[in-house]
Amino acid sequence: MRSGVGSEAQFRKKLGSIEDQGSWDRRFAGLKKSTRAYMKYPESEIDRDRFRLDTIVIPAHDEGFNDVFMEQHQWFPLLPVHANMIQRLRYVAVYRVAPISAITHYARIISIEPLPTGKNLVVKFEKPRAIGPLKYHKHGGVKPIQGRKYAEMRKLKRASSLEDAF
Repeated sequence: MRSGVGSEAQFRKKLGSIEDQGSWDRRFAGLKKSTRAYMKYPESEIDRDRFRLDTIVIPAHDEGFNDVFMEQHQWFPLLPVHANMIQRLRYVAVYRVAPISAITHYARIISIEPLPTGKNLVVKFEKPRAIGPLKYHKHGGVKPIQGRKYAEMRKLKRASSLEDAF
């Protein structure tokens, strides 16, 4: 075995014999119960912050921001998003890339639909509202947004910078 793992004898002593199926089932019975509880009650203490993510933050250049986000009230192509995440999304926020380097607007999502190609999505939303700007700080702990990122709208509304938002 690799160094740091120990010998096979130590491994078997800790975990018991796999052949002893009864003890194996008893050992992991608690895990199975907690997994079922987690699936049934996703907003439990285990990972509740993960389930508050209700906003997708997308990066945009000035041209796309002005022509598509502000005028057409939609954004595409939005790369595939997991179905569980789509159900939770309520808002879209836009991070305007350099030279602005800040989240400047957000909007409530009306719909998320597949494009005719079937691979990507289009997000349609209400009239965007100004927020912040939540600026990127060069020496801060958060890097500039380069792809989609998920956030909590309540944090975005209270934040004064990207660091506060994420």
